[in-house]
Amino acid sequence: MDLHSPFDPLCKTTTSVLTSMTDGGRGGFDAPYIPRGCDLRFYTTSEICSILSRYEAIVIFGDSLMRHLTSALSMLLRENYEYGGQQQWLHGAEHEGCKCDGQTQLLFCHQADVRNLQDVYDNDPNSIACPSTAKPNIHFQALNKWPLDAEELDNNINMALSGSRPARPYAFIFGHGLWNEMHQWESVAWIDQLQSRVAELRPYYGQSDVFWPRLFITPNAAGEEKSDSYQLTQGNKAVVKFEKFMRLHAPDRNLDFFGTYNMSVQGTIPDGTHSGVRINLLKAMTLLNWLDLLDDDLWYDPTKQPEHGRNALGDRIPTAGNVSELTKALEEEKNKGLESEATEINAKSPTEEGGDDVVEVEVDASLADATVADQQILAQDTSQELQRTSSTEDPTSDQEVVIEEVFEAD
Repeated sequence: MDLHSPFDPLCKTTTSVLTSMTDGGRGGFDAPYIPRGCDLRFYTTSEICSILSRYEAIVIFGDSLMRHLTSALSMLLRENYEYGGQQQWLHGAEHEGCKCDGQTQLLFCHQADVRNLQDVYDNDPNSIACPSTAKPNIHFQALNKWPLDAEELDNNINMALSGSRPARPYAFIFGHGLWNEMHQWESVAWIDQLQSRVAELRPYYGQSDVFWPRLFITPNAAGEEKSDSYQLTQGNKAVVKFEKFMRLHAPDRNLDFFGTYNMSVQGTIPDGTHSGVRINLLKAMTLLNWLDLLDDDLWYDPTKQPEHGRNALGDRIPTAGNVSELTKALEEEKNKGLESEATEINAKSPTEEGGDDVVEVEVDASLADATVADQQILAQDTSQELQRTSSTEDPTSDQEVVIEEVFEAD
């Protein structure tokens, strides 16, 4: 499988590998992806087993795109790109097409996606190519739409995380966007609600010096099969704007950032939403590079100086677990963001067409009007979203075909 054309130098830090993979590109459709600035290391299976075994578990929270990332890690560990992302012991005759890109393309195949590596150990242990001394642990927990149901959130956290401080660190992977129609601040609220509840239920993550590696991964580009009814809210314009926004705001929540638009826009996306095997394997290998470059010694020695400085629980994460207080905090920060954006817009003066000089201008009273206008647009979008949601069936229902194209049941 022609995924990669190696070059020097290799990326040596988490920041450089995530930036290079976010900003890279292809030389044609499904051509090998070329990172920008430094190269991704492609690990052997033995090395992958070793990297993953440094962690108590890789905990992946999100939607079906994150579930397929989990499946891609399973493919690498099982050395099987054809069926390795599937729980094939669940297959019947109707699952004949659940191989290669069919694993992500066909909706009925999604029911058999590997969600938890323990399921593979329980049902097909010989398919995992790790030695007995290394036993990776990967959990996918479906948390789709903000606001998160409180009981569902607690259940997911309790299933994924030990009640007491584990011997090895966890690594957290977050993915969100599609289920909230790429509404940027709602994804920020999703992060806030999830992180604050983890810190409440697991007090060892409420300590300021704890090693808490977290990575936010954006939705991939929309493919040509994306339904026309979703082009406005989930098309490539929305994806690009969402990625730019989260690139700025994920670090505010102490999350590292990995954007997937560039790596996917010229790649196979069979159903318009879910990436094919090639793209998911690239996502998985990027994740493995990030995990390998993390300074996990901080888990064992909290007094050690962090290499990248984003491993402690940030002051800006709301500590309240209830949605109403999180919503209030979100609104306050959203208003600050709107004011900042309006200030930036008004502070810039357009140049004459073809001219080189920039003329400085004062920020005038239109700032307040611009902010109000932006807020009105947001309110209108929210109203339209509520109307759209109320007019469709539950996204988790198997009966709603249009919704199922994007929001299949987890």
